Amino acid sequence: MNPEQKPGEGLRIRNMVPGEHEISEYDSLHFPAHRPEFLQRWLEQEDSTALIAPDQSGGIGGYGVIRKCFSGHKTGPLFADSSERAESIFQGLISGMRGSVLIFRNQTGKRF
Repeated sequence: MNPEQKPGEGLRIRNMVPGEHEISEYDSLHFPAHRPEFLQRWLEQEDSTALIAPDQSGGIGGYGVIRKCFSGHKTGPLFADSSERAESIFQGLISGMRGSVLIFRNQTGKRF
């Protein structure tokens, strides 16, 4: 990485396409239960954005979701193969949130 380059900068992210089946397989690598029906509904919620960071071969290298809630926005899930991809996804998710409260839970359930 270029020393002047910010984490995640230069990585591609894209909006998720509804019904994208590979996401369920990728999610199963990071979450202990297979949950395709839940994911389909979760990723297509109103007032939400789901982003994917493709890997070098064009497959899924990470994904994340942000959704509006009663007070501000919540992120999750957010899984990635590298910290750079995670940062890129996270920055893409929060890019339109100026002045809003963000609730982020990591895998330990801690709030930030």
